[in-house]
This record gives sequence, C-alpha cells and structure tokens, in this order.
Amino acid sequence: MPAQAEPSDCPPQSAPHVQDRALQVVRGVSWPSGIEVGTLMRVLASEGHTVTESQTRDWLEVWTVQGHVRRVSPDRYLCSSLLLGSPTLATGDRAPLLLRRAHQVLTATPEREMSTRALAAALQENVNIEGGELCSMLREVGVTRPNRGRVKARYGGTTGPRLPGFTADTLGTAIA
Repeated sequence: MPAQAEPSDCPPQSAPHVQDRALQVVRGVSWPSGIEVGTLMRVLASEGHTVTESQTRDWLEVWTVQGHVRRVSPDRYLCSSLLLGSPTLATGDRAPLLLRRAHQVLTATPEREMSTRALAAALQENVNIEGGELCSMLREVGVTRPNRGRVKARYGGTTGPRLPGFTADTLGTAIA
C-alpha cells in the first residue's frame, strides 16, 4: 500500500478565503488517487462558495507550479507530499484506496449497503468528498448504482424517501 503523508507534511493551511479553502480541501485528501476537480467544486458549493470550473482549474495549475499540489491525472490533484502510486480504475490494475476502504466497510455490514453520510462517517471522511469521489470512480469504469443510487435507509427513519448511498456489490463490481 502506498505511504500516506501526515497533515504536517503539507504546507501550512491559511485563512478561510474561498481559494484558501479550496487548497485546504485538496490538502485534506488522504488517499493517493487524489480529488477530482468536480468534487472540489461540489465541496466548495456545499459550503456556500460560488466558483467556476475555469477558476478552480486555474488555482490548481498555480498550486501545481508552486509545488503545493500534484496532478495525478488530467482531472485529479492531491497534496504534493503524498506519494503517487494508486492508479485510477480506468488506468490501473489496482483499485484506489478510498474505493477499497469503502468496499471493506460495506462488506462488513449485514445489509451490505450504507447511506453516503453513514459511509463517510465510518471512513472518517468528508461526506461531500467521499460521495463525489466514489461516484466518479464508478463512472470511470461504467458501473452504475442500482435504484438511482438510493439504498434502503430512509430520511426520517422508516417513512421518508430513500437515502443516497452505496452497496458492497456495486463497489465490488467496480473493483473487479
């Protein structure tokens, strides 16, 4: 398994300006496959920031030149002190760490499925990053989630609409 950096290996974090927050998010990604540009934008949007894709890509390019982040693929970036070594599903023979960890958690549950929020909590990850990244990994290999991504867990306990989530079988298919 590739080595992962400690948070202190990354440059110090700064004030919560939107650009600084974006860099904090990229620095906070601990799996070696990096974070997708679209996921970064969704995280910022969930925190009330309005950014464009062009703006986000420009920041990432500047940070790459400055040595704060590394480009893992045309659409993925990570903290420059993390070691590269986890290929994407489409280009490698090993599954990314986040996907393997999520599959391991899901296979250990009796239901073999979990809402995105519960899975993020179990993985100790940011729900906005974890959900977007897993969906991106599934798209890379053409795997779709059954029931439009909804699992048996429900909003409000037992009577509300089904929650978005993942199943062990779906993640297992993506890994295979």
